[in-house]
Amino acid sequence: MSKHSNLMRECDALWQILILRMYRYCCAVSGQTATVAHHIVGRSNMALRYEVLNGLPLSHSTHLGVMHGDPKKGKDWLQTFRGYQMAWLNEHKNDRIPCSLNLYLLDQRAKLRAMLEAVGP
Repeated sequence: MSKHSNLMRECDALWQILILRMYRYCCAVSGQTATVAHHIVGRSNMALRYEVLNGLPLSHSTHLGVMHGDPKKGKDWLQTFRGYQMAWLNEHKNDRIPCSLNLYLLDQRAKLRAMLEAVGP
């Protein structure tokens, strides 16, 4: 397993915990218990992959049923209730990572750890 994939997996886990903690494990759509941190712009976009504004805490049923099961309904909800988030993401969707992947992941890991510490348990 490459160092990149280990770092990426660690950053993914930190990001998910951060998104869930920031919203106190409450689904942004249904108000149920959130178990999933959803990437609004797909994870393949490395420049946005670990951005807090690219995350949304969702219950399992909302994640599968709305965001992936009915993408138009999910987009409509995001535009209606998270317009500021969508505007920011649209503005930055073509951003690129500013350095090598390894350096970027190390930087993101440090940033995510600091944010988690600030948010608390």
